[in-house]
Amino acid sequence: MSALDGIVLDLDDTLLDTTTLLVPAADRRAAAALRSAGAREDDDAIVARFHACRAAGSPTAIQDVGAALGVDPAGCERALRAFLEFADSVPPLALTPAVAAAFDELAALAPLALLTQGHRPTQQAKIDRLAIASRFECVVIVDGLVADAKVGALERLLHERGWRAEQVVVCGDRPTSDIRAANRNGCRGVLVRREGSERAGERANSPSDEPWRTLVCVEELPALLQREGLAGVSRPTE
Repeated sequence: MSALDGIVLDLDDTLLDTTTLLVPAADRRAAAALRSAGAREDDDAIVARFHACRAAGSPTAIQDVGAALGVDPAGCERALRAFLEFADSVPPLALTPAVAAAFDELAALAPLALLTQGHRPTQQAKIDRLAIASRFECVVIVDGLVADAKVGALERLLHERGWRAEQVVVCGDRPTSDIRAANRNGCRGVLVRREGSERAGERANSPSDEPWRTLVCVEELPALLQREGLAGVSRPTE
């Protein structure tokens, strides 16, 4: 048997390099929406503001930049939706060979669950493009960006799967979302902190946001579990 009941993985900037593949176009959509709402800077200047805001650790860069440019809350909300909602235009996607190999290793160690948050149709489109749903025992999409929503979603996932919290590893890129959910549910939280990623500047706001371990990329997770004695005996996979 595996030493773990399950491994819970985030999608964006954990399994998928969203910052490189999807964020540039999303930033452009958000910038255009802010200009339509009254912002008086060009797209390049607005996108540069997004980057600076994220690097400073803001989890709400689009709203912050919109407000700084004099855009009203409704206009900022439209820009956020422009950033998040693009189910009909998600391009072809694929896991990198290194991530795919790590995925195989993790699946051999414990059952996998996907826990992702955002605009539900867009997140589902990403999953469909990657063709990874069948690799997970369950897929949970938390719709919207409600703070702490992953905490409750993870609690329900653990209950429904019958997984013991102390025997579950949660891996994601956001201290205030993925790691907070792990800690508040008694799981081990592993933070993926890749330099230059969208959330690389996001900081812990409380002890609940502090990770058990930090990795540069999810590809390092199988080796970490081996070092920590959590890999157990590999289970058969199809």
